[in-house]
Amino acid sequence: MKTLHRADKLTHWLVSYGTYLELICIGVRAGNQAVCGCPSLAELHRQYRELLPQRSGDALDLAACHCGVIGALCRLREARGDIGRETCAERELRTRRRVHNEVLTRMLASLGSLDGGLSPPT
Repeated sequence: MKTLHRADKLTHWLVSYGTYLELICIGVRAGNQAVCGCPSLAELHRQYRELLPQRSGDALDLAACHCGVIGALCRLREARGDIGRETCAERELRTRRRVHNEVLTRMLASLGSLDGGLSPPT
């Protein structure tokens, strides 16, 4: 039961984190200058590795994808006013977000499989 509780907490954290990153993306695309990393990803990796040692690489993939999205956001921010660079940055951001979402979805599915399907976050 303790494992399921920890998996449920991580599931909720991942859903919140995914929402947080989407809000950062929306903000930068709307002209906001602020971007930031997520130091909590290290703790996520530790906890995810304890629950799913065979899938611990997914948490590392998520951190790498997060860095890629943040880098793409910085390039987008820096490209403002240069249509060619801005178009390339938008394309890169879409690609990086897609890969990030694939990893996030894979992690959520792995956590959900611990008991045959945890209840969805509320």
